[in-house]
Amino acid sequence: MKKTDIYMLQKPVSYLPTIILLLCLSCSSRTAAVENTEAKDAITRSVKLYSSENWEIRKMAISRVVVYSGTAYSRNVILLLLKATDDPHPLVRVEALHALTRIKTESAHGRIREMALYDRETVVRWSAYKALEVYGSADDESAFITGYSDSDWLIREAAIRGLLVIDDDAVQARNVQLVISAINDSSISVRIDALYHVRFKDAGLYREITALINNKKTGVSLLKAALTAVSGYRLDENTRNRIVKLLTHENRDVRVLSLRALKKDEELKKM
Repeated sequence: MKKTDIYMLQKPVSYLPTIILLLCLSCSSRTAAVENTEAKDAITRSVKLYSSENWEIRKMAISRVVVYSGTAYSRNVILLLLKATDDPHPLVRVEALHALTRIKTESAHGRIREMALYDRETVVRWSAYKALEVYGSADDESAFITGYSDSDWLIREAAIRGLLVIDDDAVQARNVQLVISAINDSSISVRIDALYHVRFKDAGLYREITALINNKKTGVSLLKAALTAVSGYRLDENTRNRIVKLLTHENRDVRVLSLRALKKDEELKKM
């Protein structure tokens, strides 16, 4: 027996980590290869399904292919989804938007904005505005402003929410009047959404928010949204007194939100 063989027999444990690592790497390589093959085959099947004349089958193909966006063939997935954004059936286009929202790829950003502005179907434009919200980009400011002028309240709601999630004080400052319009929108859903999402502090916004709180006819849903929006402002005496009275309101959420607003006001006074 060779000296090296004797040495290996004497110290076998020292070789185990290396052997295990090599086995793991081998297994990982085989697993990755299998997964990539499965992904490639699945994407190929989805592409074939998408060639169907039946819109429901095309929609199914889009919903299936998105799960492979994190594989080595993600580019193929995105190309199919982008193709589907131009599908003749609106629900297929909506499905493509949902899929692109999950991926949040910058390569689809411009196309989504285009759909929000120009698609012929309301449901598609609405879905596109919701998809744009995920990006939270100042590049979409003008698109959201345009969306708020839409006659459909669902699109106005999505547009104002999308505008308000942009984390840019300059964007928020120059759109204060638009937000005030949303707080007074003909749709209560738009009003509530605007109040829940507004973060920028402004004297004009404060007047609109406190007017709702001080109006005893304001409904519970709108009142809760206004109490959420007022938190973080220094309260004037009349509004503070009104919120103190709301601590005994029959609605639990109103009581909790009133307490939070008052506590925040106390914190600001100490600063």
